[in-house]
Amino acid sequence: MKRLLIWTLMLACGMSLQAQREKLLGDLVPLENSDLEVVYEFTRIDHKRKRIENFQTILQVGNKYQRFSDKAVYDKDSILWMNYKGLYVVDKEHAPHAIKVTDNSIFLRNLETNLYENFNRLDSKTLYWRDSLATQDWKTNYTETEVYYGYECRKATCTFRGRKWTAWYAPELPYEYGPWKLNGLPGLILCAYESEHAIAFVPIQIRTRSACPIFLPKDLQKKAISRQSALKKERTLLLHPFAIAYGTQIIWFLPNGMRVEFSVNENDPEWMQREFLHGIPRHKFYCPLEII
Repeated sequence: MKRLLIWTLMLACGMSLQAQREKLLGDLVPLENSDLEVVYEFTRIDHKRKRIENFQTILQVGNKYQRFSDKAVYDKDSILWMNYKGLYVVDKEHAPHAIKVTDNSIFLRNLETNLYENFNRLDSKTLYWRDSLATQDWKTNYTETEVYYGYECRKATCTFRGRKWTAWYAPELPYEYGPWKLNGLPGLILCAYESEHAIAFVPIQIRTRSACPIFLPKDLQKKAISRQSALKKERTLLLHPFAIAYGTQIIWFLPNGMRVEFSVNENDPEWMQREFLHGIPRHKFYCPLEII
């Protein structure tokens, strides 16, 4: 009888610990381990507002999936995963909420269907859209070479989603992948930048066999909107926080219920560069990867 009671208590404790671990994993669904990871230094410039952002991003590639995100998102996921597996105890200094995320965008590609699932959480708003990705029409008949991360790279150019891209790929690394949605070259894309020098990806680390899986956020299981609707909403949420736009008329609804209404002119550089308007935060950083 005593043995049965002890066994029952052990089983209950085990189930309780498993439930706690499941809770720690949060809204993440592990898909598969990545065979290749590339960390890029990502620089983007908001020319109209004369602001610059610089942070690390990471490309994960497995057998069936490819994911690209802010490396801080990856680091948070890694901590949750290690804690879930019982390999790491989170302290306050290294808790996921202590990691600063610059960009919450996640681009998840199914390599079998070539379908992208795009996810972006902006404050309390979640944008999710699907995107059938066609390989970019690269021009590769260049003689120039550059060395990135110790590999000799060849030059390629294309126009994709409203931006003109220059990419440097390494034929020694037989992967067709690259940062963000850039892909389709006969070698891993190690460096890429667009013609207006507003966006650039530069490699800082290449590694294989990560202990952290490629994750699918549960938010991606919600109903998708169209790509154009998502890009339009993203622009509105970043340029006009708390606002609803009606042509040139902006109505602000603040968390305290305050309503402010005024006309705007986005062609006026002075208006665009204001950080505050009527004491309200005017806009957030805006430099989209895709314009059309």
